[in-house]
Amino acid sequence: GRMILGVGTGYLKPEYFAMGVDFEERNELFDESIDVMRATWTGDAVNYEGKHFNAREVSALPRPAQETVPIWIGGNSKLSRRRVAQKAQGWMPMPNPAANAKSTRSPVVETLDDLAALMPYLNEHLAAEGRTDPLDIMFMCFDGGAPEDNAFNVQQHLDALRAQEAIGVNFSALNGAEGSKEQALEAVARYGEEVIATFS
Repeated sequence: GRMILGVGTGYLKPEYFAMGVDFEERNELFDESIDVMRATWTGDAVNYEGKHFNAREVSALPRPAQETVPIWIGGNSKLSRRRVAQKAQGWMPMPNPAANAKSTRSPVVETLDDLAALMPYLNEHLAAEGRTDPLDIMFMCFDGGAPEDNAFNVQQHLDALRAQEAIGVNFSALNGAEGSKEQALEAVARYGEEVIATFS
C-alpha cells in the first residue's frame, strides 16, 4: 500500500463542541489514538488501557498491506514538534500568518526563514529520541501563483520549491484546482509536466 495518514489535533473549539468532545482533552485523546492505531495495525490481538481508550483482545483485520503506515503530524507548536519526534514519520507545518497566530496558538510561519527557525527544536527532539531514520516534511508552496492560472510562474514556483528542499522539505501540497473538471485535469497535467518532472 501507499497510504500516508496525516493527522493533527486541530485548534478550533467549535469543531470539538460540535462533536461533543472536550477541547481541553484533545492532546491526551490524540496521543492515545495514535498509540491504539499503531497497535491495531499489527493485526495482533490488542490489549490497551488508557484514560480514554480501553481494549481487550481486540483485532483489526485485514491488517494494512504496508509494514508500517506512515503517520504525518501537523502543527507548528513545540508540542506538535515533540510529538513528531516521538510518534511520527513525517511533519506537516502549516503556513500561519501573524494575524492567525493567537487563534491557532502556534508560531507564525509567513516566510521560509520562519519555517527554518522551527527546525532546530524538532531536530533536537529527534536526536533525544534516538531517531536516525529520515523524517518526511511536507509544506505548501504558493510562490508563482496557482497552477490552473494562465499567469502561473513556473520558474518562480520551482525556485521556491528548491529553497524549501534546501531546509529539509521533501513533499509539497497543492490546493485543489478551481474551475471545471477539465480545467482541473489540465492544471494537474501541466503541473506534472512543468514542475514534478523536473524533480524526477
